[in-house]
Amino acid sequence: MLRRLVGAVEGQAAQPPTVPGSRGPTVSRASFQADLAAADARTARLSEALGKQVWRELGIGGPDDTEQQVVDLDLKLQDRNNDLAANRELIAQLNRGRDALPHPD
Repeated sequence: MLRRLVGAVEGQAAQPPTVPGSRGPTVSRASFQADLAAADARTARLSEALGKQVWRELGIGGPDDTEQQVVDLDLKLQDRNNDLAANRELIAQLNRGRDALPHPD
């Protein structure tokens, strides 16, 4: 009995109310809930956008930008370390070759 009553109330709440002589559109509880969900989603997007804007305007930068900069700098550092190691090896080879040559007295 109670379940039928709850079902009837929920079913009635889902239906738009009938207003005699009404010209405008009628709304239902479901349409209000859909509007509320859409407003919540818009609020979340706006909050995220404003947060990013504040980060940019304060010069803090976003975490993603910082992480990408770290990755880029690590790659540059690896390249320079490889170049340095190659140059050291080349100098060592040149020095060994020079030591093998007879010295003019």
